[in-house]
Amino acid sequence: MQKSSYRVFHTPIDLGSRLVYTDSYDTYLPVGAPDALHYHEICEVGICREGRGLWFIGGRAYALSPGDAVVVKAGVPHYSRSVGNVNPADRADVGDCRCEFIYFDEYRLFEESGIKPIEFGIGSDCPPVFYRRENKLARELLLHMVDAVRQGGEFCERRAAHWYALFLLNLPLAEAETIAERDSELAPALDRMAFDFAENLTLDMLAAECAMSPSWFSKRFKAEYGVTPMRYLNWLRVDIAAQLLLSGVSVTEASILAGFSSPSELYRHFRERYGIAPSEYRRGDFGSMG
Repeated sequence: MQKSSYRVFHTPIDLGSRLVYTDSYDTYLPVGAPDALHYHEICEVGICREGRGLWFIGGRAYALSPGDAVVVKAGVPHYSRSVGNVNPADRADVGDCRCEFIYFDEYRLFEESGIKPIEFGIGSDCPPVFYRRENKLARELLLHMVDAVRQGGEFCERRAAHWYALFLLNLPLAEAETIAERDSELAPALDRMAFDFAENLTLDMLAAECAMSPSWFSKRFKAEYGVTPMRYLNWLRVDIAAQLLLSGVSVTEASILAGFSSPSELYRHFRERYGIAPSEYRRGDFGSMG
């Protein structure tokens, strides 16, 4: 994947002689967007334990509710944030979405457990990210892997490898996504949208991120993505609102969290993108969607 040099950094995690590493069980996500996208040279599994959050990866946002899981392959930039209230610690920079993260070297995990990585697509065309709340089996297999890591002890890595292999076997390619490469000239604007989607972004502001004039930026952007920058931004906000609606957020709250000025504005853009009203989408009435 082509990485932008704009607000993207590598977060090293020293596994030492270990194959897997788990951070604190009480990792509260920040309320606002962090300063930058980050990526690791190893695989990451995130499990939402409580609260609501958003996970940004590959230019898309995914809602996090308790029990949801996400897998990010090595080298894929991402970030996560809370969308709920401040947690009991009353810290202004921390929300109520609590996650647990597991990091592991995918190749070593399999090879040192006697499993051939190529049997599971590792190192070939295995998609670099997974997120699917509807696939309960895949989610449960990931939770078993996380439990094996947390319990530790003898054969911890082998048990984790067993559950992760079963996860991959039960993950159809249709339920995973490949992160598309981005035009490096436009990446700063895409990153700004992903971080500040709820702010009052303007065409001039986005063009300035790419050191382009507004007219040239609009022309380059439409040629690359088929829509104007502002429509792309509104569609990103709609997708975020849609994810929030599926996690149980009200239409009014989703419109605010996604950066729309009112529920009616969300309604207008939602109908344009999905063909149905936000309330219908929240109820699961997808029959009329094209």
